[in-house]
Amino acid sequence: MSILNEFRALEQALQTQQDRLESLKHNEQLSRELAFEQKLLTLLKRHNMGLEQLLGFIPRSLQQPPPNLCEPSAVYKAGKSRKPRTQP
Repeated sequence: MSILNEFRALEQALQTQQDRLESLKHNEQLSRELAFEQKLLTLLKRHNMGLEQLLGFIPRSLQQPPPNLCEPSAVYKAGKSRKPRTQP
């Protein structure tokens, strides 16, 4: 792939991501989740606790690992259940 083709592909991918980000900015569910996060962090700060300490109270069976944010599609996959991959 030439450098120009790579540039155009990255430019298109960036525009797609920017469009998705803009649509999320107006998402009501995101607004509620951000408000909840802010209230939770305020409460934790009031009690001199961190997220790690809070996770200590939650049984491991109920905890989900955070999405791999290095993965480009992690934003879209977060919150969705994934099927286990099968090896061929």
